[in-house]
Amino acid sequence: MIPNNQSQSRVISSPERVVFEQEALAKIVTTMDLFKLLEERRVEAQSQQDILHKRIGSLRDELQKELGESHKEIMSEIKEMKEEQREHAKDMSDRVNNLEQWKWQMAGGVLVLAFLWPFVTDIINAN
Repeated sequence: MIPNNQSQSRVISSPERVVFEQEALAKIVTTMDLFKLLEERRVEAQSQQDILHKRIGSLRDELQKELGESHKEIMSEIKEMKEEQREHAKDMSDRVNNLEQWKWQMAGGVLVLAFLWPFVTDIINAN
């Protein structure tokens, strides 16, 4: 009798088993779909990450280029200012030298007049 019960339970449980296997298969298919969806999302995220890296790289390159150009422009302005400063310093130096020459010429003229003054006064008084 036990063998009969076992065969009946197998027969009875056979449709249940089919349902169970179908549910298990559905879960596997759902799991496979989930893995497929996850893989698609991973690929999409990787693609977006690559695009983002390219944008960051191009922005960095642009910024470096602009900084380089700005640096060159600033350096050329500094060089121009140096040249203008040198020219101005040379002009001021020339002007100071001219004033010093004029001062020493005047001092020399005063000395000559001071040296000659007694002779001039003697000549004026003698006449």
